[in-house]
Amino acid sequence: MNALKNLTDQLQLIWSSSTPAARVSIGTLVLLCVGLVVGVGYWSAQPSYVTLVSDVDAAIMSDVVAGLERAGIEYQLTGAGATLQVDKRNYARAKQLATKSGAGVDNLALESAPGFGSGPGWENEVRRRNQEKQI
Repeated sequence: MNALKNLTDQLQLIWSSSTPAARVSIGTLVLLCVGLVVGVGYWSAQPSYVTLVSDVDAAIMSDVVAGLERAGIEYQLTGAGATLQVDKRNYARAKQLATKSGAGVDNLALESAPGFGSGPGWENEVRRRNQEKQI
């Protein structure tokens, strides 16, 4: 509690000894920091989509989509409807529904592309993750 009081006293001293231009700069900096924290929080809450099914028969794809809609799992179709992606938080449940709909485990297209900042060993890492997802 004493440390908090010392901090507020120091901040009040800085504020009272600063010029009006410096106060505007401090206020702008505080607003920028708060905006940055809110922006990062909003960005991190957005869903991260991974490929669930790719290049399957249209009838199977529509069965998988219908199953996802019944289960309330959000999805998106990309590549002119040839690729179905789901939020990675719902991947396991969506994979079960896709398998029941006839997509089959062998037809499930798993993670295959490197992400931002991936190193030269990304192919081995993706291969390992794909094998773990198929178990």
